[in-house]
Amino acid sequence: MNPKTTEDASQCVSAERCKKAIASATHFAASVMKSDGHWSGEVHSNVTITAEYVFLLCYLQLDLEPHREALVFFLKHQQQRDGSWGIAFEHPGDVSTSSEAYLALKILGVDADSPMMLAAKDFILAHGGVAKVRFFTRIYFAMFGLLPWDAVPQLPPELILVPSYMPGNIYRFSSWARATLVPLLVIAHHKPTFALPNGSSSSNDFLDEIWHQPGQKTVPYTPPISTMFLDQNWIGLGATLVDGLLYYQNRLGLPPFTRLRKYAVQKCMSWIMERQETSGDIAGIFPPLHATIIAMHLEGVKMDDMRRVKAFEAVQRFTIQDRRGKRVQPCVSPCWDTALMAVGLLDSCSAGEEQAVEVKPMIDSALQWFQAHQHLRPVGDWRVYRPHTVPGGFAFEYHNSWYPDIDDTQTVIAAFFKADPSFITSDCVVAAIGWILGMQCSDGGWAGFDYNNNHLYLNRIPFSDMEAFCDPATADVTGGVVETFGMIMRASSRKNLEKPGMVDLLGRMGDACDRALKFLVGEQEADGSWYGRWGCNYLYGTSNVLCGLEYFHGHEGYDFLNETVARGVSFLLRWQNADGGWGESALSYKSPVQSTSDKTKAVESRQFARCESTASQTAWAVMALLVYLPAHHDSIVKGIAYLLDSQTDDGSDVTLENGQEMKGYSWPEPQYTATGFPGSMMLKYEYYRHYFPMMAIGRFLAKGKVNKFPCPISDILAWAITETWNDARHNIFLWAAEGCRHEKYKDLWAQCHEARNTLTEEITKKFFENEALSLEDRYRPLQHHSATHEPDDDEITRRCQQFYNLESGTAAFQEDKERELAHEIEQELQTKGHLQPIRSSTACIRIFKPGLLVSSDFIPSGEVTYMMIISPYEANELLATIQKSLIGGESGLSASPVEFFKVLFAKIRRNYETIDKTHMGQILDSRLLSPEDFE
Repeated sequence: MNPKTTEDASQCVSAERCKKAIASATHFAASVMKSDGHWSGEVHSNVTITAEYVFLLCYLQLDLEPHREALVFFLKHQQQRDGSWGIAFEHPGDVSTSSEAYLALKILGVDADSPMMLAAKDFILAHGGVAKVRFFTRIYFAMFGLLPWDAVPQLPPELILVPSYMPGNIYRFSSWARATLVPLLVIAHHKPTFALPNGSSSSNDFLDEIWHQPGQKTVPYTPPISTMFLDQNWIGLGATLVDGLLYYQNRLGLPPFTRLRKYAVQKCMSWIMERQETSGDIAGIFPPLHATIIAMHLEGVKMDDMRRVKAFEAVQRFTIQDRRGKRVQPCVSPCWDTALMAVGLLDSCSAGEEQAVEVKPMIDSALQWFQAHQHLRPVGDWRVYRPHTVPGGFAFEYHNSWYPDIDDTQTVIAAFFKADPSFITSDCVVAAIGWILGMQCSDGGWAGFDYNNNHLYLNRIPFSDMEAFCDPATADVTGGVVETFGMIMRASSRKNLEKPGMVDLLGRMGDACDRALKFLVGEQEADGSWYGRWGCNYLYGTSNVLCGLEYFHGHEGYDFLNETVARGVSFLLRWQNADGGWGESALSYKSPVQSTSDKTKAVESRQFARCESTASQTAWAVMALLVYLPAHHDSIVKGIAYLLDSQTDDGSDVTLENGQEMKGYSWPEPQYTATGFPGSMMLKYEYYRHYFPMMAIGRFLAKGKVNKFPCPISDILAWAITETWNDARHNIFLWAAEGCRHEKYKDLWAQCHEARNTLTEEITKKFFENEALSLEDRYRPLQHHSATHEPDDDEITRRCQQFYNLESGTAAFQEDKERELAHEIEQELQTKGHLQPIRSSTACIRIFKPGLLVSSDFIPSGEVTYMMIISPYEANELLATIQKSLIGGESGLSASPVEFFKVLFAKIRRNYETIDKTHMGQILDSRLLSPEDFE
């Protein structure tokens, strides 16, 4: 998209166009809505999940033929030009991802000498070969004998027996790592070797072509002990020593340990089975389900056992097959998509009553769906450390009662609140709020799933190469909670909440937010941004936090937020792209702020990974800026213009239910802007590109208040004056003529004095005609200077309709027009109009130069009415200020100055009245007017 100037952006952003974009987006949302009233778009990840699905079918010796062609098609079309596969769209190739894709394609029968495989081989070897793959890839390869099990870290099942109060127990790991780790403990105990197309072997040569030294496959998975010692990596050193002890204990196979091992494996299987949902799912994501099926197989669970049958059915529900091939999602996102789509639709109601009516049935269905999917049973790993917290959370997926999360829960609360603020006293919302309060970490923040899961030393053990073993409190989740709580507390300050317990609950929310604000201030980076754990990256984190601070910023007692907010806003403004949008790639996770007390060094060591603008990231930035800047701020207008211009996706790639017809438009977004594991697994939620832009455009309209109040005619006139000024800037030569005109008028004034202060008809015509014409040209709301200079109600009506979509027949519009014309009618009758007080007098407007005060009809002030007569040069200064507050109606204009000139000139021409003693005459006599002249 081409760079967009402020003028270009302003011209293409109008209330009418925003409303059309929202209407089209609403039709799209209705088209993709599920039949039971929720949304769930595809969750895109890299090819490893699909490759691991192929491995699973191969492990279990299931028939690949029905899936072969579709799987190959997908994997082939995800390959990049250098032969690699990356962790995200257009992300640099990754050796582990590429190695897994290569193995999957070989299993599916793709010839190793084909061009695509040769290109993949070259990339993998250039990046170290199989010896450089990650921890999880090593395990998958070891199960085929492609790597010796000695090249995999020790995973003792006895870990399940470590009490929860001791370091290193399984509940110190993040929920996703824990749910995957336990079945892996069973797999590592069995150390299986499954068959590949070339047979079964503990030293299989099926991938030898992508090894540099295929005869030496026992490659280390930790740095040398000497290196860890020199680096003072005591945690890594200790973990390596423990790993070595476990290795030799397993090799010895002592009987006491053998009996303990058997008991530990049984405990692992019991732990897994307890967490398996009736649907067959475990933790709602693919990796633990994949590992669980293998663990069941190794433990002798039969193929027809319902636990195994249901588990495989759950795997199949993650698959998608269409014209893009067959692929596997890492998870599904119904609750997340439904909550955010509901918020987007509710924000879009700022487009007007018609939009609100269209949205209501969808919102009602979504809220009913939420109520059926709240987790109220006393189960969940979160209860290990928060046993007294009452359940009430929502999970990301369909079937995941053991792992509800804070982010989904707070977003669902926001959807209920935006639909109807009275919902905050409902049992559903009160339970959800209570659960979130109970899950606040001791540092004041909120994590994704757990309480105080911040034992970051686990990420420093040598085989934690994805650094995803912990779930500490993060700024993005905390910002979301604070935003939702702030909305509720704002509503409670305006409404009496009589339900028992609400006062106490609101007090707890306030205390929790105070702690959270301190956490957020401490988490701000040196450049003003916040890290985004669950979205890419600093744009996501910064937007979430700035939106969250809205309620508190500017309130008494929260002055400490002023600098924090200013730095955050400055960060967003700094990284806007030339096309008006914002974009950040996953590469930003590869260059985070270094841990150092030297803030200058921290900024220098960090690289913001700017990339092509995306719809979702642009929406994040715009929503954050709208909280602190006026809607007509250049950056916001450019951001909205980008969103309006880029709404071009007709949804042709979206698969609809039951042959539904796609209507409306969305935004194209191939980039991955969500985060699974920072720097390791990026995600793309199908509808991020849709509901976030809807929110941004809806909030933009609401900020301008164009939906709630009829636009005053004065605002139209203010716009017209500014439009003329913008045009005049390009005609600077006109200002040079001002001096010549002034000299001409002084000469004419002298002639008037020679005629005993009497204006003849000839002098009058010379004196006023041209100036009156230029004033009308300058100030009337006409589209072209060539248009007629007579009053034209139709032209005003058309202007109103063009910029504010007012219905000319409505009572509000007629009242505005009558109110505008009333003063001119009174002027014609030479009667004094009713004075309208304003916020400040012209004496307080410092930009006005002394001596510019005259007559009524421009800015009434107190009991004295007078008006500014300004030259074009002075307009240069004045109109720039008017332009800044144009749409907001805060320019101070209460009526048009045009009629004053028209009446004055008509009187002079008709009656040849003297103006020697008038304010106009005194100005032309170069006299400086004072307040006494208006008494």
